[in-house]
Amino acid sequence: MAHTQIQEALNENGEKTWISVPSFELNYNYEINVKWAIGLHTDIVIEDFTVVTFSEENNMVERSSPIAPAIVGSYKFCNNFSALLGLGGEFSKEENFALLRLGIEYGYPFLEN
Repeated sequence: MAHTQIQEALNENGEKTWISVPSFELNYNYEINVKWAIGLHTDIVIEDFTVVTFSEENNMVERSSPIAPAIVGSYKFCNNFSALLGLGGEFSKEENFALLRLGIEYGYPFLEN
């Protein structure tokens, strides 16, 4: 269980605001070496919300439980901490968007080889 941060959301009064919505994450990483990894990180948002878009025709779009997969590269900069950068898409029945994913992640290995 996680929370997805949405910067361009609209509240019930139609005002732009930053919201946090519940989501599930499914991440897979392939370690290239000790410092570098590449992976598929997918967020599944379990709540509907409205966002502001950059188009001039319709600047509000409803989002119904979007799924957001991204190909992510990560660099382990210290013990168990990694910096992430990735590109992907956010897909829902209303409209699809491009996605840029940035983050810092703490990873704990369950099994040692």
